[in-house]
Amino acid sequence: MFTVGSVLCGTAVSFPQMLFYRVLQGIGGGSLIPVSQAILRESFSKEEQGMAMAIFGMGVVLAPAIDRLWAAG
Repeated sequence: MFTVGSVLCGTAVSFPQMLFYRVLQGIGGGSLIPVSQAILRESFSKEEQGMAMAIFGMGVVLAPAIDRLWAAG
């Protein structure tokens, strides 16, 4: 649903269309983070889960910051 919403956003020709497509995108994207974390919890042992979550969290925090620096540079 996230991918379909994203494609539809690219085809929007009016603000109401864009708003509706962004809502679809948000509904689809809302489950991405919890599913990713559930996969990490199932993929790693109890001892490794903390490190896996920390690395995942670093990507979530650093990616937007790096993107901002890249766009400003």
